[in-house]
Amino acid sequence: MDMKRPLVAELVTYPWSSYPAYLNKSPYPLWLNREFSYQLLGKKNRYQAYRSFVEQGVDKEILAFYGKGNLKPVLSSNEFIESVLREIEINRLYFNELQDRLPAITTIVAAVAQQMKVKEKSIYISARGLGSANPPRWMALFLSREVGKHPLNEICHAFGMTHISGVAQAIKSLNMAVDDDKKLSKTKNILIQYLNFPFKNASKK
Repeated sequence: MDMKRPLVAELVTYPWSSYPAYLNKSPYPLWLNREFSYQLLGKKNRYQAYRSFVEQGVDKEILAFYGKGNLKPVLSSNEFIESVLREIEINRLYFNELQDRLPAITTIVAAVAQQMKVKEKSIYISARGLGSANPPRWMALFLSREVGKHPLNEICHAFGMTHISGVAQAIKSLNMAVDDDKKLSKTKNILIQYLNFPFKNASKK
């Protein structure tokens, strides 16, 4: 809080501030964790220590941060921010799952069709006949399971399969094909990256 340009004559009287609660001059809600702030100050007289801390005002770093028009989402050094962004990229699938951002099967099929230059309908239909292969279908099945995290019975229903073992067989076929085809391996990595960063890719369109 900027104490050099206060909104009120006495901060302790401001009804929208937790300041009175930290000074033990008003009741405090259960969600307000005062002890954490007191421990950071490390003083025996916790109320006076908090008052002194607030009355010092903000330092140059905080003033510079809030003085900018376009605020950073993280208040820290550039090195720390970059390390956080790297961690998010590494664990993007985990974060997507937590935030319910996993791609739908229809989204996966559309992405595979576009990347592999085939019609979506051909991905939903199983290849028939001895030696028949359908790498785009294998790719979509793999991504639906490994990136979309969809249940096996849901995947089977979407792709017109009669048994869940067909999903495992398709993934096995894809892995074998990827071992022998560098272009297919690159396509697989591109699709994984694309589907793991839906908002990042949408911003490029």
